[in-house]
Amino acid sequence: MLKSTTTKWKIHIGAHKTAITDIQNIAETKREALHSQGIDYLSRSDLRKCKALAKPGSLNWRHKLNGKFLKSAFYSRIKPLRRGCDTVVISEDNFLGWSTGLLGSDFYSPTSEYLNIISALSEETEVSVFLSIRPQVEIIPSAYIEVIRSQALQGGFEGVKKEIIENPPSWLSLVRVLKSNLPNVKISVWTMKDYLQNKNAVLSHFFGIDFPDFEDIKAPINTKSLSAEAISKIELINTDVPAKKYKRQVSDIIKNNQGDTKFSPFNDSERMMLAKQYYLDIQGIKKEFPGVLFEI
Repeated sequence: MLKSTTTKWKIHIGAHKTAITDIQNIAETKREALHSQGIDYLSRSDLRKCKALAKPGSLNWRHKLNGKFLKSAFYSRIKPLRRGCDTVVISEDNFLGWSTGLLGSDFYSPTSEYLNIISALSEETEVSVFLSIRPQVEIIPSAYIEVIRSQALQGGFEGVKKEIIENPPSWLSLVRVLKSNLPNVKISVWTMKDYLQNKNAVLSHFFGIDFPDFEDIKAPINTKSLSAEAISKIELINTDVPAKKYKRQVSDIIKNNQGDTKFSPFNDSERMMLAKQYYLDIQGIKKEFPGVLFEI
């Protein structure tokens, strides 16, 4: 088994739709500067090219056994990306799962087996995990838009909303799950709002150094939100059509009729209820896990 010579791992695991692409793009532009300060930043594109996280099912029964086999495969795949630094930094939201994990009454439930890699890493070296969060009223519609770009959801957003309103998902519950599954790992949480208001402070916290000066990067077009008009048309596509045909039809809708109305699927009382849940989550994280929430 390939052994790690790394003394520190710093892993940003998401959540999805919390400006994670922005973080990855900025870090990529500063890769050489980070290397000069003893940090191997492994880009998302490189991690996915080398298949650092195997697709579900590709490791057969061993995939579900524990993190040791996954960790060994992970080491082997990223070895060519390493440049000899004692600290490795990764930003990869697929450790938590996929955006669909934000569309239920429990965020990222069931727990992704890829967290077993992090747990196994923490048995032999220092590991810190970073979670970025965003108000439920914002992140759920945003995740829904990302999901329907590539796959149809039976019942559309109304089907998603019913479960969420009956039992609102909680960031505090997710932090509890992470704490339970990763007992040897230091966990830190920041909010998307704080990141957008002071990117340098959050990046410095994440990388553990004074992050080098950088210029903001324009968001790629494929991360742009869709209008309510476009979403309504996408939801009319037959959910039984083959995946390739579905994606082609979605692409045509986005290209030809984006519309101007913002997708705002919650009414006022639902927005207030979800805003209260987010407030309770923030206060609960502060009280139950002192020092975990990074505040600017």
